[in-house]
Amino acid sequence: MYLIALLLTLRLVEEEQAPFPMESQALVCAIRRLLRQETMHRQTQGITVALLGSDGQSARIRLSLSGSDVTSVIAGLHALAARSPLHLGQRYYEVVSIDLAHPLWSRVNSWADILAPSAARLMHFSFATPLITREPTNQTSREALPFPEPVPLFSGLIDSWLELGGPELPADARQLLQTTDCVISYYRFRTCPVAIGEHSFTGYLGWIEYECRRSDHPYLASLNALARLAFFTGAGYHTAQGMGVTIVSLRS
Repeated sequence: MYLIALLLTLRLVEEEQAPFPMESQALVCAIRRLLRQETMHRQTQGITVALLGSDGQSARIRLSLSGSDVTSVIAGLHALAARSPLHLGQRYYEVVSIDLAHPLWSRVNSWADILAPSAARLMHFSFATPLITREPTNQTSREALPFPEPVPLFSGLIDSWLELGGPELPADARQLLQTTDCVISYYRFRTCPVAIGEHSFTGYLGWIEYECRRSDHPYLASLNALARLAFFTGAGYHTAQGMGVTIVSLRS
């Protein structure tokens, strides 16, 4: 199984009507729906789509997905692009580029790459789209924190790991974090309102760094692997809707 991340650039060529509220969210949902409808969906899973930027005429989309055959998945994306213009929401777009070599947003990793031996005790997460820390189905969740403590964040990453069929981990998130003595080291956030469907959330843009003070513990390698996965899956809740897009760096 391979994890694939790329940058997709679209250009508006026609619209059926004037832009409507939630246009960016509608565009993200339309792209996910289109990808799932294609024949390539049988070979892929874990599709996440995030809008990184738009000026009304063009849009930069961060797309990530996983599949057993990288060549087939990429060929399927190019075949889809060749069908431009694509009807997405209330507009028609043409695909300008599919960038598989972007220095920041593109990457192809196998599970072996994700699990590569590592003893990096500092894990830095930078969020390009709002991080949602409140559980959607529980508006009074104790894990809805003013900044993400490591347990909810890494618990979510383990959920993504299991959904993608990742190799067995040695312990749950709480055990991994307690035995490595993982704590918040530094962070800087600003809040922003986020509307998803009929629900409103507080999102967090910025960065956070965790430090594992027991860097000699073997569980540290598992935390590093989960941090690497966050680059592909995002962090927090509503990642499928493009929330919590994450850039990750590890260092000793």
